This record gives sequence, C-alpha cells and structure tokens, in this order.
Amino acid sequence: MAARAHADGSPLSLAEAQRLAVAQSPEIAAQRSLVEGAGSAAIAAGALPNPKLFAGVEDLTISSPTAWTLQDAHTSLFVGVSQMFPGGSKRALRTRRAEQDALREASMLDVQRAAIQREVAAAWIVEHFADEAEAAVTAQIDEADLAVSAASAAYRSDRGSQTDVIAAQAAVIDLKNRRTEVGVQAKRARIALARYIGRDAERTLGDLPDTRVLPAAVARFADGDELPEVRAALAREALAAAEADVAHEDRWPDWEVELAYGYRGYSPDVAAQPFHAAEPGTKYGDWIALKVSVELPLFTWKHDNPLHAAKLKELDAARATREEARRKYVAEVRGMIAEWESAWAQARRTRAELLPLTVRRREVAMAAYRAGTGPLAAVLDARRGELEAKLALIAQEQAAAKAWAWLAFVFPVTEPS
Repeated sequence: MAARAHADGSPLSLAEAQRLAVAQSPEIAAQRSLVEGAGSAAIAAGALPNPKLFAGVEDLTISSPTAWTLQDAHTSLFVGVSQMFPGGSKRALRTRRAEQDALREASMLDVQRAAIQREVAAAWIVEHFADEAEAAVTAQIDEADLAVSAASAAYRSDRGSQTDVIAAQAAVIDLKNRRTEVGVQAKRARIALARYIGRDAERTLGDLPDTRVLPAAVARFADGDELPEVRAALAREALAAAEADVAHEDRWPDWEVELAYGYRGYSPDVAAQPFHAAEPGTKYGDWIALKVSVELPLFTWKHDNPLHAAKLKELDAARATREEARRKYVAEVRGMIAEWESAWAQARRTRAELLPLTVRRREVAMAAYRAGTGPLAAVLDARRGELEAKLALIAQEQAAAKAWAWLAFVFPVTEPS
C-alpha cells in the first residue's frame, strides 16, 4: 500500500476520483463541443438568407450601327440586390428546432456524466473492498504461518503428526492463492479506474462514504421523468415535434424581392445613325426596377404533405421510445433499490449472527487442540470457515455499496462531495 501513495500523501476519495474522471473524459469533452456547436447553430437557424448581388447588361444590340455599345436607347447596364424571405413562421420554427437540438445535446451530456460517475464509483468501490479482502486473507496467512510453526514443533516433540504439518502448510498455500485471486480483482479495478483518471488511480483510497442510507433524490423518486436517460428521450421527442412543425410550415411559399438600378448611355451622332430620333449626344434616362416573386404551392400533395407525414411518424416513434426508456430505467432504479436492501440485510445478518459463530467455533477448536483433545484439522477448518464468513461479509457490503453508488449517481452530480 505504501508503494501506491501519492506524491502529496493524500488519499483518493470517491468524490475526487469522480471529479477527475469528468474533467479528463474525452467523451464528455466531445459532448460539450456538440452542445456548444448546437448552441451556435441555434443562433443562425432563424436568420434571413444572405442577400444576392447581381449585375449585367440588358438589350445589347449586335447587328446595328450602334452594336456592342450603350448608344442604343434600349441598352443598359444594371446592378441590383435580391433578398429571400421565408414564408409563414419558418424562421421562428427553425430557431425553435435548433434550440431543441441544443437541449437534446445538453441532456446527453448529463447522461454521459452520470454514466461516468457510476462507472468510476463502481471501480473505486470494487478496489476498496478488494483491499479489505486482501487484508483479511493476509491476516489469516499470518495465523496459518504460526500454525505451521506450532505443528512442526509438536511433530518434533512427538506431540503431533506429520500429517498436521502438511495440512498446515497446505492451508498456507491455499490462502496465498486466495490472496493472489483477490489481488487480481484489486488490480482490475485499479486498471478500470486508471482509464478515467490516469496515474491518480495508483493513490491509496480514502474512506468509504456512508452507504447505509439511500440518497435523498432516490428516496423521493417518483415517476422517472427526472432521470437523465428519460430526460434525453423527452428532449428527442421535443426535437421530433419541432421538426414536424417545420415540415408543416414548409407548405407556406417563400418570397423574394429584387431591387435593381439600370444605367443607359448617350445617343450617337447623326453620322453614325442618321435616322435616330434623339438629338446627338442626348443622355438616355436611367431606370430602377422593383420585383417581387413568390413560389406557387401547387404540388404540396406530392412534396410537402409526404414530408410532414414522415416527420409525424418520427414523432410517434420518439414518443414510444421515451415511454420505453421511462419504463426501463424506472424498473432499473427499483430493482437496484431492492438489491441494495437485500445486500444490506444479508450483511447485517452475517455480521451479527454468522461471524460470531465462526469466531466461537475457531476459539473452541483452538482450545481443544491446545488441550490435546482436538485435531489440528478442526482448527484449520474453523479458521477457513471464519475467513469465508469475513469474505462473504465483504462481498455483501460491496454489493450494497455498488448498488448505493449506482443509485447515488443515477442523477449526475456536478460537483461530487
């Protein structure tokens, strides 16, 4: 354990591990970028399209004495701008659709944050109890080593048998194998923790939170609509509804306004065009033009109506998905509450009833062996039973703690404490 101490000597608490995991998570960083991008898109969604600039020449003659010039009365240079105006409430509805998309991305951020906090809590708890189990097995190994020494001394003084020595040595080997098995569990948990917090996973763990009381948010749990996964499904449903509204509003035609200015040149001299009516060098009048155009919604039955019907079907699917998510996660929460209650009930029974019995059995077997009225095998078997009871208690408390952690972080915690 000393080799795992952090440079500053501070233990790694569950809350700190979760803060580090959220801060370092590439998945959350990616989702934050999506949230920010969706927010920027919402700003632009309702904006008018960019205006268009156009220019050209109109009625340019190509087969008269004034060909390829501005000296013809009908020829002009023009420049203008045009602006498209979406019809109906398209701009407002597009803005609302983009805002709903931003809310959906934000709800997914809560889902990911809660999931990471639960996974980190599970890994932290598994490592915590694996360390406890390893310590319990190590303590039994120390006692088993003493039993080997005692059995060897008894054999040398003709008060014991070689069978007792071999049995004691075999017990030590079995316990060392158990310690290796438990150590692997701790290493796996540490590796899982390192996935989220890097080298901080090598620090010694802090104290276990109080897992005997359910979090307040779970204690007042009602219909499940406040669960992050259900809120995400509700956000997807709201987005589908906004898209259906946009598809319905697309039936309204768009309008376009154009404003142009035309420049015309001067009349030619008499020699160039003897029959021209205007005086030579006369300036032709410039002009302006204003044009309004609108789409004709003649084929809505073939284009807009099917698109709207498709969006309505997507909305129906989103509603069904939301209801399925609500049922699924409500069942998961209630099942986890039942698992937490069951694990704690077993742990209390093991601690209060089974563990004292195994201790008493070991003491009786040890007293009989010391008095020469009982075999060493009974002592080893009693110690094995006591260890199994201790490991069972650790496993039950771990199961309760994992269920508690799942429930504690079924709602994301912005700043775990």
